Amino acid sequence: MLLARASAEARFRMGDVDGARGVLAELDAVDEAQAFPSFAALPTRIHIEYLTGNVEALREISARLGSTKIEVLRSVAAAYAAYADAMRGLAGDETPEDTARAFTRAGMLARRWAFLDREVTLSRVLAHLLARDFAEAELALRRATRAGEV
Repeated sequence: MLLARASAEARFRMGDVDGARGVLAELDAVDEAQAFPSFAALPTRIHIEYLTGNVEALREISARLGSTKIEVLRSVAAAYAAYADAMRGLAGDETPEDTARAFTRAGMLARRWAFLDREVTLSRVLAHLLARDFAEAELALRRATRAGEV
């Protein structure tokens, strides 16, 4: 899973969007077989769809995560789904104010998972800046700085 994520990230950085999506599609088959998502690869998948403006794919990611059937994984799946929804807002599918609220929600849900919390916190700064909520943007930036992410 981690190797696939690294491969997808490398392909995307080299401009091979289709190749990156192909690697992630291979993970979809694994996800189906194991009946739960490859959480470690989700931020990469979400970033690729955000950066290419694919709001439908972000919506599908969120919906798929929302239908996670394994009880013990529902809370982490909900946190990743909230992150995908918030990133969909950054991609232009929501107003800046709604996007900032989505990031606030995603931030609350992500706190239990450091890897996801890092992703949400960094994007949350931008979301609040775009919503012209400078006080919240500053708080998010301070939180990111304390966590050593900036």
